[in-house]
Amino acid sequence: MVRTEALLYGGITHKSEKEQDLYYGRLLEDSAGPVVIRLFDVGGDKLHVLTPDESNPFLGWRGIRMLLDEHDMLHSQLRSILKCAGKFQSRIRILAPMVTNIEEVKRLKTEVAKVQEELANAGHPIDREVPVGIMVEVPAVAIMADSFAKEADFFSIGTNDLTQYTLAVDRTNDQVGGLFQHDHPAIWLLIREVVSAARSNGIEVSVCGELASDLLGASALIGLGFRELSMKPSSILKVKGWIREFDLETFEDFAKDACGAKDRKEVYESFRKRFYPSQ
Repeated sequence: MVRTEALLYGGITHKSEKEQDLYYGRLLEDSAGPVVIRLFDVGGDKLHVLTPDESNPFLGWRGIRMLLDEHDMLHSQLRSILKCAGKFQSRIRILAPMVTNIEEVKRLKTEVAKVQEELANAGHPIDREVPVGIMVEVPAVAIMADSFAKEADFFSIGTNDLTQYTLAVDRTNDQVGGLFQHDHPAIWLLIREVVSAARSNGIEVSVCGELASDLLGASALIGLGFRELSMKPSSILKVKGWIREFDLETFEDFAKDACGAKDRKEVYESFRKRFYPSQ
């Protein structure tokens, strides 16, 4: 997944369309296979000149909310992405951040279709099948995942924000840092719901954030059905070696325990029992 916030800096509002064209073109030229491009995600802890002074920025004007209001910014980015998609057919996917209701998905897909039509009329090659997916970052989307899966083309679960909003813990506030528990049973239950909805509707689901960087997180995610994990490079060898040590049934049994636990302590007890039985 490619985050694009860096393109928002260096100008009054965002990089020019020509600069964006060059950026996405080089990105596709220097890579192979599908590329997921996450639309501008500002607000919260990612400030921008357009970001207002808000008392609760994580609950404010951010992500897709801002983009649907800032029509010029959204269309400029979509034009660049979709021009690139026309040159690199079947390789680009668009990912929307901070979605909270189905109407936002419908509106974004409408804007994508409008821009595609404008580009086609201007003589640009068009990929009419560019998938539009959503970040699953708030409990409302996870709870209603089945409905969202009928509108979105794929899911990407943002575990950091999903944890923050589910547990009502500001992840940038050191005073409540101990309450930011991305392995809390409630998080596993929500992730399970999202995976189930994605499977039922035949769409792909991935996970981003740092949850898979630790062994417990990676174990539960594998047990819940994930086969692609996102993590910092320094964790890859450790997690890869860990995965090879156990069979799939062990991971699945642990995931069931994690979803059925009443608190974080029980999750850790199950982890120890399943993976360190002799200790």
